[in-house]
Amino acid sequence: MKNVSGIEKAQRFLVKYIKIKEPFNSMEWKEIKAYNLIRNSLVHNNGYIVKSKLQTIPPGFQLTNFEGSKQKVTLDKRFVSNIYSTYLSFKKIRGTVNVLKGVTIYV
Repeated sequence: MKNVSGIEKAQRFLVKYIKIKEPFNSMEWKEIKAYNLIRNSLVHNNGYIVKSKLQTIPPGFQLTNFEGSKQKVTLDKRFVSNIYSTYLSFKKIRGTVNVLKGVTIYV
């Protein structure tokens, strides 16, 4: 699984081995992946991001300073509260999953 982020590896593991699929079809999951892409662009790409890689653009997030196919990331004060709200919504979706002889796995 080269060139696959940690969050995508976790998703693939949960879908393949634990048979958890429902949360990964949600709008919240798309937002979480957008946050992951934004985080990686801030840490590894000096705040530049390729807009076409974003599936959704979260509130409080702006793309500015167009340079070829890359744009600079700008965050406003709504961004952090929206991350938290998305996390809480995703947490409600995921619930619990019963697998293998009554063992409950919380995700």
